[in-house]
Amino acid sequence: MGEYMLKGWVLTDIPCKTPNCPVPLMRSPARQHPPVSFCVKCDGEPGLQPPARTSTSHSTASLVTTSSNPTTPTSSVPSIPESPTFLDPSIQEQNMRRRAQSDRASSEIGTRLLQGWAMLAEECPNESCYGVPLVRPPKTGGEDPTKVCLAQPLA
Repeated sequence: MGEYMLKGWVLTDIPCKTPNCPVPLMRSPARQHPPVSFCVKCDGEPGLQPPARTSTSHSTASLVTTSSNPTTPTSSVPSIPESPTFLDPSIQEQNMRRRAQSDRASSEIGTRLLQGWAMLAEECPNESCYGVPLVRPPKTGGEDPTKVCLAQPLA
């Protein structure tokens, strides 16, 4: 789905008509006429299935056709798992801690940037900091190698 969205396709709120398929339909980019709707799970790539799908919420029939740009190479759409993927609770907890740390660091970095600090193209080397960029205080004239991480370490 993400691949199609990057190409301008729209994720609709219309569910697939196939029984037990909860996947929402994708609609072709606005520049493509007539509009095309398809299910990435049931229909495969647009153009590989015969025109059969219609939208009940629109009076215009939606056909499965090829993209309007023939130079764009086709790519495979990853298969959608049959059941939802559940993450290990410890991984979810770690992700929440990292997100909270990132939010705190982002807020503090924003404050410091407004005070004249500079954000560097380096991340904190501390293992407890996850992708937090280093900052340095405003220059006062001389060479100042000070680099600061504004994240609070994970508990």
